[in-house]
Amino acid sequence: MPWYKVGTVAVTAGQTTVTGTGTNFTLNARAGDGFVGPDGLEYEIANVPSSTALSILPAYRGVTVSAGSYVIKPMQGYPKDLADRVKLLVDQWGATLASLGTVATENIVPVSKGGTGATTQADARTNLGLVRTASPIDSTAGRLLGVGDHGLGGNAPARSTTALSTLTKGGTRALNGDSGGLPSANTSLVHTFPWDNDTSALRLVHPVVGDASLDVYLGKRAGSTEYPLRRLVHSGNIVGTATQASGVPTGAIIERGANASGNYTKYADGTLECWGTLDSGTLPLTSSNFTGSTAGVIYFANISIAFPAAFAGSIVVIPTITSGSGFGARPTNVNLNSATIQAYSSTSTAVTIAWLAKGRWY
Repeated sequence: MPWYKVGTVAVTAGQTTVTGTGTNFTLNARAGDGFVGPDGLEYEIANVPSSTALSILPAYRGVTVSAGSYVIKPMQGYPKDLADRVKLLVDQWGATLASLGTVATENIVPVSKGGTGATTQADARTNLGLVRTASPIDSTAGRLLGVGDHGLGGNAPARSTTALSTLTKGGTRALNGDSGGLPSANTSLVHTFPWDNDTSALRLVHPVVGDASLDVYLGKRAGSTEYPLRRLVHSGNIVGTATQASGVPTGAIIERGANASGNYTKYADGTLECWGTLDSGTLPLTSSNFTGSTAGVIYFANISIAFPAAFAGSIVVIPTITSGSGFGARPTNVNLNSATIQAYSSTSTAVTIAWLAKGRWY
């Protein structure tokens, strides 16, 4: 190793202490190395307490010097270099290693000392209190959720036949489709949200993973009264099949259809509109039915129409002659599925009639 002579030293005649300036004795000197002082004489290094201090033997024999040159002669070779590096490691990390206490000698560090106290993932989770939910609908506080729990992620949660009215506020359960007022044949997830006390809550019902239905329902419970669920309107159910149960709409808002009898539109409030056009064919000749002093001949025909959708009552039929020489039309024999249109004309040529029927489908 090269001789070390960086910086200057201060020595006092008859003293063993050497004080360095700009030196790093800690890394470049050790007990047993040679020290050549400003007096040119050689001494033995007895101790290296810091990077700027040495102890030498025997005491300095030259005159006092405040900033003299010096040389440190390595006497230990490679073992000294290794010792120097170990000393540097101890100086830098010794206090930290000492603070670990018995942890430094333990193969498995307990939880009380910042470890897991285990050698497997399962045991580590148990020791740390990381307990997985016992089922997809387990609502125990502090537990880890698995994939699909409460409808989150992959699989749907297991279904329960628990009625809505028994769910506590803030609870989340998966229910059979026909339980607690839910629409039948749909596996749904129910979230409850309190608004004033333990017995009043809003119910949000939505499909879980794997359910083809997109319908979402909202209901409420106030005290012991469970109110019916109402389906929320969204872009998927505005137009579709209009249905009802006991006078309560359960399907789409608007249903539009057509068949050989004409066109129809059903509305969720029960309104039904049907319309179409028809041709009278050749109107048969009839006797005069004019009144008063003027006599004449008119032609008329009774034309049957079938409604494209059935009414439930309160039907109004409005016919209009749109082409031909007809001068009037009126409905007769109106029932829930059909009606007769009686058209009048001054000639026996055919007329075209447009008709509109309006009423209720429930």
